[in-house]
Amino acid sequence: MSAPDVLIVGGGLLGLATALSLRERGLAVTVVDRGSVGAESSTAGAGLLMAQAETMPFDETDLVASAYLAASLRSRGMSVRFAQRAAAEGHRSVTVRTGGILRLAVDDTGFLEMERQVAWQTGRELAAELVDPARVQKLAPGVSSRRGAFFPDDGYVDNQALVVALVEQCRGAGVVLREDEAVVRLLVEDERVVGVETQSGRRAAGQVVLAAGAWHDALLPEGEPAPGVRPSRGQMVVLAGKDVPERPVLYGDVYLVPRSGGRVLLGATVEDAGFEKRVTPEGMRFLLDGLAEFFPSASGWEFVTAWSGLRPRLDSPVIGPARSVAGLWHAAGLFRNGILWAPLVGEWLTAGIVDGSMPPEASAFTPAARLAPAGR
Repeated sequence: MSAPDVLIVGGGLLGLATALSLRERGLAVTVVDRGSVGAESSTAGAGLLMAQAETMPFDETDLVASAYLAASLRSRGMSVRFAQRAAAEGHRSVTVRTGGILRLAVDDTGFLEMERQVAWQTGRELAAELVDPARVQKLAPGVSSRRGAFFPDDGYVDNQALVVALVEQCRGAGVVLREDEAVVRLLVEDERVVGVETQSGRRAAGQVVLAAGAWHDALLPEGEPAPGVRPSRGQMVVLAGKDVPERPVLYGDVYLVPRSGGRVLLGATVEDAGFEKRVTPEGMRFLLDGLAEFFPSASGWEFVTAWSGLRPRLDSPVIGPARSVAGLWHAAGLFRNGILWAPLVGEWLTAGIVDGSMPPEASAFTPAARLAPAGR
């Protein structure tokens, strides 16, 4: 079998979106994953399409923050079409909603922060509004009497259903998916990547995209600066019952996100626990105690299941051509917004690989902008 034009290390939503985008431009693409495709943070998360709800005012001279918000807003618009196309071509049902996200104030100080947040966003012609307890009850019946803010253009997608649809879409498009094949190292000759070595042997490739999530840094070849990606464990609970909210609700460090069949996701912890992926009593207590504070009617809900996943944590993403190895592309550190950014990053990387340069909007996140050369 001939070597693919591009080999993607990591079969999460980011890797799958990039594979599809490259296939549309006529490239032969193989995706290699250490486990099942999409089994890590892509399915462990809640699928929030959250460009605004957690965006606080920042200094306009902060070019990275400005670029991050612009990319989040653009990818939010792309995400609905992306999910709808995956559903159609993957022949699967995928729920995607942009009916808003409600953020509740924990206390008076929190509400003052929301006032500044909403004023700053509306001053930039973004849709956002402060809401009183009566409006909160209309948006999410059953919530305790609180004030908050509503971001009507944010939303969510059923990311687990989306992964299933994308896998079928990739197969239909001719993307080769290789599961349960861990990459041991990247193969570099004369400062150019030529493929990867897996547990099953060597695989040649014209170019390599490293979209390995929390495992990104460990796979970088010698001489290529590492972004500093680290795993961040998130624990999630699934509950079911009557009168679950119709839209995501945020309260402090916890949130509820609806799913079909009267289920709801309660998440998520943010823990520095290395690569230890497990559900803990402390994590469950943190989430359930938080739920009880703002959604007392949930006391009658039923526990369904729980899980944990590892997010690739980084202050801001690193996306683009490697500094010291030709043909190698970083796709690292999306942290909590991998699902939101996946279609946009796939587009950026495709432009870089096929056309020779990524668009200007990606310039703030390139390795050249974000990483010092190795040894400095």
